[in-house]
Amino acid sequence: MIDIQVSGTTLRCREDVLQGGLAALARHPPAVVDRPLPPFAWVLDWCKSQGLLPVPQNPEFRQAVLVEANYWVIEPLVQQIEKYNRLRGISPFFTDTDLYRANQWMLQRTHMHLQCVAADRDGFRLMAT
Repeated sequence: MIDIQVSGTTLRCREDVLQGGLAALARHPPAVVDRPLPPFAWVLDWCKSQGLLPVPQNPEFRQAVLVEANYWVIEPLVQQIEKYNRLRGISPFFTDTDLYRANQWMLQRTHMHLQCVAADRDGFRLMAT
């Protein structure tokens, strides 16, 4: 078992369930992580479930989990969320250098209503309904 300190909270799990960059935490105890607790805890729970935990329904929280999964390089989770988003008409994350790609995505959906569902200083994500 490994204890992981995140934002003053101790999370415990078996070392063999850790995926991607999380696996390195077991090799360098004590594990103290400076990451936001809710999405980190969700990612850890996803690892514990061996990928069976369903994708979060809340779009803002799902985006936070996706950021966390990308940070820890947990490709199966990244792919699961991206597939979920794609099936629900949610775009990939666009940055200011992706404006051509964003425009192409929007042109393919001119018959649909488009809205921004996530935006920060790094870029944005759209949803087509």
